[in-house]
Amino acid sequence: MGDGSLHVSGGIRFATNSFKLEDILILQKLLKRDVKVISTIHRWCDKQYLLYIPKVYSKKFLKYIGDCPVSSFEYKWNI
Repeated sequence: MGDGSLHVSGGIRFATNSFKLEDILILQKLLKRDVKVISTIHRWCDKQYLLYIPKVYSKKFLKYIGDCPVSSFEYKWNI
């Protein structure tokens, strides 16, 4: 929850840069299959990748995960 951010475009960016690309691809497929949320993978530096959920799917994703359980992260739900 603390390793991501709302992007200025209104999308959600996850700091997955320490994960293997293969693992991020698995997460991307699960989001599409189980949550019906389309995401993209962006290259970040050399051999690092970030998972990004576009604005059009942001509210759907946040609704899926529910209310923010930690008050200091509530600002991340304000889209």
